[in-house]
Amino acid sequence: MSEPGDVESLNKRAWERVADRYNSREDVQSGVLFEGFVEALPPGSRVLDVGSGTGLPYARLLAEQGFEVVGVDISSRMVELARMNVPEALFLEMSMIEMKFEREFDGALSVFSMLLLDPLHFREAAKRVYRSLRRSGVLYLVLNEPRKEGAEVDAEAIVEIMGEVMYSRAYTVGEVRNVFLPLGLEEFGFQRHIHMTEEFGEEHVIEFLFKKP
Repeated sequence: MSEPGDVESLNKRAWERVADRYNSREDVQSGVLFEGFVEALPPGSRVLDVGSGTGLPYARLLAEQGFEVVGVDISSRMVELARMNVPEALFLEMSMIEMKFEREFDGALSVFSMLLLDPLHFREAAKRVYRSLRRSGVLYLVLNEPRKEGAEVDAEAIVEIMGEVMYSRAYTVGEVRNVFLPLGLEEFGFQRHIHMTEEFGEEHVIEFLFKKP
């Protein structure tokens, strides 16, 4: 599983298979800093949802508040479901590392989706998200951090989720800041907490708010 294409293919197959079960989850709540992200957006903003999945809950919440939402996801079935769940938004079947948006969005969010990237392509996706933002654009980023300090995160990146094997790597706070801050983003919000779900078990969640000057 050393080649990036292998990781992408593995994850695409896995999410195609779990898409309908993922879509049927109940009581899916937004993250701790999501409200702060929304408050930082000008009315009617154009927002990019990176790894939009089924469109729930984020694309729907944003669309309901009058934002113009564009979602990208690698899974064709996820995109189909998102188009049904949030018909007022635009959803594209696209890899995060293939995005070519240039200063088109006032805001962007990536909620757990960048966990599916190895470090090299995590860095590449971060650059593409940065380029997608207009001046003063804001980014809401949610990831998992390792459960234990010094954990072998790369050795533990192949996991089973909802009965499917996939690549999902935890990132430390330092790793995240070392990627996003040198791009020129400014951090204006951070939270960490533990979240438990039936599908994903215990997750040590880290949330960031960044702004492009």
